[in-house]
Amino acid sequence: MFDLRGVLTLLTALGAAGCGALSEEGDAAEASQAMADRASCDARASHRRSVSRDRQACQVLFFVCARGESPYFDACGCGCARP
Repeated sequence: MFDLRGVLTLLTALGAAGCGALSEEGDAAEASQAMADRASCDARASHRRSVSRDRQACQVLFFVCARGESPYFDACGCGCARP
């Protein structure tokens, strides 16, 4: 058997490892740019049907857009857009 409390402690520690405060100015700039990019993507979302938001995954995905839609591949990911 395994110790459930030990497993939960380990998972909590691993999850918290990437959640530290931004320590460098470059990290802060990247974070604010990522938030600006997300806001830009959210503004376009009403005219788009997203297949993936992962740009690397978009390189290998195959999808077909419905009539009247056109495919998009950009910083927001990939999917189908309506005019």
